[in-house]
Amino acid sequence: VYKEADIYLLDDPLSAVDTRVGRHLFEDCICGFLVGKTRVLVTHQLQYLHTADDIIILNNGAVEARGTYTELRKSGVDFAKKLAVGPEEHEDEEKPLANSTQSPVRRNVRHTSESSTVSSMSWSEPQMLAEMRSRGGVSFSVYRAYCAAGGSCGITLLVFGVCILAQFVFSLGDYWMSYWSDIEEQRASQICVPANNTSMINVTFTVENDISSPFCCVNSTIIAATNCTELEWLPSTETCILVYTGFIIAIIVLAFSSVFSFFAMCMRASVNLHNAMFTSITRATMQFFNNNPSGQILNRFSKDMGSVDESLPRTMIDCVQFLFDVADRTGTDWCCVGCGSGELLVTDPSSSDVCFHLCAEGLLCLHVTQHQET
Repeated sequence: VYKEADIYLLDDPLSAVDTRVGRHLFEDCICGFLVGKTRVLVTHQLQYLHTADDIIILNNGAVEARGTYTELRKSGVDFAKKLAVGPEEHEDEEKPLANSTQSPVRRNVRHTSESSTVSSMSWSEPQMLAEMRSRGGVSFSVYRAYCAAGGSCGITLLVFGVCILAQFVFSLGDYWMSYWSDIEEQRASQICVPANNTSMINVTFTVENDISSPFCCVNSTIIAATNCTELEWLPSTETCILVYTGFIIAIIVLAFSSVFSFFAMCMRASVNLHNAMFTSITRATMQFFNNNPSGQILNRFSKDMGSVDESLPRTMIDCVQFLFDVADRTGTDWCCVGCGSGELLVTDPSSSDVCFHLCAEGLLCLHVTQHQET
């Protein structure tokens, strides 16, 4: 129907869908969208025959009857017997030919009964069992079965081990970058003060009551370094660059390895699940196909398996990376809390002189603006 044509040959398209979808396709597409076109519909679903302009009944490849729906109902051919499946009609088929001499009134009653049965059955639709679906959280057995379909327990542990190693190397690279930054800061302001080569300088500032001389008296000690030696234990910049380059190469290799191995495991699980479904379908009984429409079975092999092939691996790798990232950030925060408090206690007393010096420098502005009392 995607191409404009005068004649459309439809080879049983309604058998691949369920009853509701088939009725929608027949009413809206075949009878609606293709109205005014010549439509040749091959089907075994008799509930749509009353809308056909011309009906051809085939039996073993031969034309058995032809006509409209009303003509075939009045003809008394096998068309009426195919629709009349009640016990009374089967009993009539087994009667001897002598019954053909029955009165016209009885034949008329029988024909009326068959016509009413045909009319009621032509509008009836096959009953479809409701599909069972699970709701709520996914149990652990489902994940275990999926991992088992992807390979053995050793393969699964190996894949997740590579993912954990990739995240660990990535975090180690961040730590090396922070360590490298500290090294460069120490190298830029490296001052080494020998213990026996310092001089103590006492500086005294005098503050008078005169506003023109707004100074305060401050006694402070200044340590003057006379000699500086390089910190030989610090690694050089070239060494830091080489180490960080090694981390980058390791991160790239491990990242590709983890993603490739994870997707390979997911594709293997998808293939094994498809093969298990196909094996079950080929060994199923006829009752299974009577209770489940063909369209529902095809959806399992097309739409659902397509989601397993495409959407599920991407969602799972994003979830795994997110969990590893959360674990990495949580561990980093714990380390910062444990190490940051000690550094705060060491550096906090040394900032008192700086704060006092800033307050002393601000006295000039206070005296000039005459805000001593405010």
